[in-house]
Amino acid sequence: MNIIKSDGCYKVESDTKKGKFYLVDISKPNCECPAFKFRKWCKHLEAVNNYLELEGRGKYNKILQVVKEFEPIESIKLIDMFDEELVNELLRKGEIIEEKGMVRILN
Repeated sequence: MNIIKSDGCYKVESDTKKGKFYLVDISKPNCECPAFKFRKWCKHLEAVNNYLELEGRGKYNKILQVVKEFEPIESIKLIDMFDEELVNELLRKGEIIEEKGMVRILN
């Protein structure tokens, strides 16, 4: 499925009608397609969720690569390089650890 970011939402192309896009708002969640109106879930919403999961995993992997390369690295530098929420998520997951302002991979 073709997914395009648009004003905080996503436009997802229909599988059956090429060129037809449905607006998906992941924060509500909501989709303009007929299936969502009946089931409150649809393949367009699922496609955006999968897209965001893959995008997030890619960003997490980049953060982990930087930490491994410069270990330990100052937490401020890491946050400046990446989004603070992504760094915090890795801390919550226990993949990295912060001690005295320095971040390293949790062994």
